[in-house]
Amino acid sequence: MLVVKILFYCCIHFSIEFLIAGATSVIHYEDGHLDCLYNGSDSGGGTQCSESSYMGYFQKLIADNSNQYAVSVSKEIILLYDNLNQSMTPIVVPGSRLPSISGKGDYAARGLVVHPISFGFPDADILRVVPSKSKSFSTVIPGHLSTYVYKANNESLYFEDISQSLFSLTHKKAGWDCMRHLEILASGTLPLFINIAKCPTLPLAAHPKKLYELLLRFPGIVIKSTDDHAVAGAHSKLSVDSFSFDRSAGFNAELYMATVAALLRYTRNVLSTKAMARYVANTMVKYSKGVVKSNIPKRILYLNHVWGRIERGDYMLDLMLHGLKSMYGDAVVDDYPGQVSVYKTEKVFNLTDLVREKSHQYGLGYGWSYRLNSFSTDNKKVDFETVQKNLKNHVYDIVIFGSLHRDYEDATTHLHHWDLVCKHYDPLEVAVISGGDLPLSPENNAKWFQKFLPCSAHVFSREGIAAAP
Repeated sequence: MLVVKILFYCCIHFSIEFLIAGATSVIHYEDGHLDCLYNGSDSGGGTQCSESSYMGYFQKLIADNSNQYAVSVSKEIILLYDNLNQSMTPIVVPGSRLPSISGKGDYAARGLVVHPISFGFPDADILRVVPSKSKSFSTVIPGHLSTYVYKANNESLYFEDISQSLFSLTHKKAGWDCMRHLEILASGTLPLFINIAKCPTLPLAAHPKKLYELLLRFPGIVIKSTDDHAVAGAHSKLSVDSFSFDRSAGFNAELYMATVAALLRYTRNVLSTKAMARYVANTMVKYSKGVVKSNIPKRILYLNHVWGRIERGDYMLDLMLHGLKSMYGDAVVDDYPGQVSVYKTEKVFNLTDLVREKSHQYGLGYGWSYRLNSFSTDNKKVDFETVQKNLKNHVYDIVIFGSLHRDYEDATTHLHHWDLVCKHYDPLEVAVISGGDLPLSPENNAKWFQKFLPCSAHVFSREGIAAAP
């Protein structure tokens, strides 16, 4: 069926207004299953959209009702975006759990709204077409160090290996959110997320967790693992004992390809860096009760700590910066102090130098480092004085503080400009992001809450909120 419509800004709108004391607002991702083309005329009806080809295939499987596994997968894929609308609902931490906070925000009285957030993957590196396959499983098995055969100069080979595989294993590591999940999705391969059933509600809220559980039951897949890990702990102790795939057990290539096609589209729509940055900015605008005047921010300050190992990178900090720059443009986003591992500079122009630098980065920089050009005049590093001046003159529409989890009390870590943010900006214009491996805890992270929350009304947490003791 062909439908003609003017698309709202990249398929996202908010259904209801933000309610101060118990937000149940849900962001709606519309048109996720639609293929849309601009018709070439501003006066000719806008954009023409039709359902993606895989939708007809899944609807036919449901109507046929002869393969219950295929029907279950089909229903989950059709409901991908409806389920997302529910899973991205923020939670409210009651004021009784919050430490004593004084300042602009009366959090003790109203509670604290915490939004889920996940890592994103660069849109340009997400495949558009289901790749051809040559083997059952990719080489790297998380936790099996003998399979970590790829080095800093083998990034393309690593992703090629995943894309040529039918399946790729993954599981919780230090946190539930992990680059490994995105690497698999972006490569057009089905993830086998071994312990996904144990994942709490808020972590991986943007991921199709119900579908991940179904994929573990893909006909012919057998995985045995040992997990003596307490979910609330830090690093997973899950061990993959054995895994196999029997292609003769009813493998359906068409079902496989349609599922991968739907997940590739979902990864672009929801789990790309651009989509995640847009989600954060739109959440701030829509939840600001009109304090943020521009629906599309014209100037953004992305503020982070100076810390001792900044060149190693930080997935959340660097991927959010990539998304903001890719979504809104170099001239809109000021990045201070500058996430050095994201920018492609002369320092890594030579391959030898690039390999040397990537060898010291998290995950060898696979999928995230050096993804932004530095020679744009709009992408030059903003200096201390300019940020100070811009904050005093309220140049920025919104301020996003991305390194809450890096607020260490040591000599190598410093945060500049926060005093001016607090002085010149309404808390509804400021967001903080916690991208650490552990959930936020009002009890264990009381100093963070007392330092940052009086000046920020928007909190995004990668691993959610710890249960009350």
